[in-house]
Amino acid sequence: MYHYPILAGVLFGIIGLAYRLGQARGLTTPMVVLYTASAGVVFFGMRLGTPAFKAPAAIWVLGIAAGLAQYASMELVAAALARGPLSPIWCALNLIFVPVILYAWIFFGEPLDSLKVIGIAVAIGSVICGAIRPAEPDGGATAGTRMGQYLAILLAALLCNSFLHGAIKHLNHAQLMKQHDALFFFLTYLLMGLPILLKLCVTGFGRAFSWAGGGTGAMAATGSIGGFLFLAASAHFSAAIVFTLSAIVSLLTGSLISIAFFGEKITVWWIAMMLLAVGAVIMVSVT
Repeated sequence: MYHYPILAGVLFGIIGLAYRLGQARGLTTPMVVLYTASAGVVFFGMRLGTPAFKAPAAIWVLGIAAGLAQYASMELVAAALARGPLSPIWCALNLIFVPVILYAWIFFGEPLDSLKVIGIAVAIGSVICGAIRPAEPDGGATAGTRMGQYLAILLAALLCNSFLHGAIKHLNHAQLMKQHDALFFFLTYLLMGLPILLKLCVTGFGRAFSWAGGGTGAMAATGSIGGFLFLAASAHFSAAIVFTLSAIVSLLTGSLISIAFFGEKITVWWIAMMLLAVGAVIMVSVT
């Protein structure tokens, strides 16, 4: 029950490494995502059969909507990376379990006791701590405005990123994911990649087609495809356990990568973010 979401979390954490490596190599976030989307379309497209296209409307609607939501999340990640380091961004993206748990509680009747409610609140506190940056020389209202904008971007990225996970939970509950997962993920990756491709056709592909670009894209694609396969395989269990465990493992992986490879500083707020994140996953996992 626990090993699949843990593996999913580690693989999702690798995507954060790919984003940062791409940034260091002059490869934009959209280009990294385009590699990921292309690999996802090919991988899941090869698994499609004729019956897949007779799937219920829910698969088509949620697959398309999830892809567009992932594209929006990618644009927000790019905007956030231009304003701050990876750790708080990755922390916000990995709070996806909050809306998914609430959705499962409201619509599927999954238990939400006081300890899980506290865990959700602690997780939100973790992201707030991660978003707090050291004071800048100009300070004052300008710094406060930037902080507000940064938090707004993180919140919007969280909501967009959580849609796909909520769709996975919904389709698992409806017993549709197992037989139609190839079509769902095919549509998701296709609709995530098409807007990027169209945009890059207009703005230019930069240093996209290089060994560095291909390697970075392959890394992100491996993390994304593998992570979603493991997550889908375990999504029939309690959302409070599966999605929280996956998200926090991804958060820890991405944050430790940031420290080890990109020299991000360990501050008091970083420590608070990590402690609160670990505390959150413990509280929501207690049954």
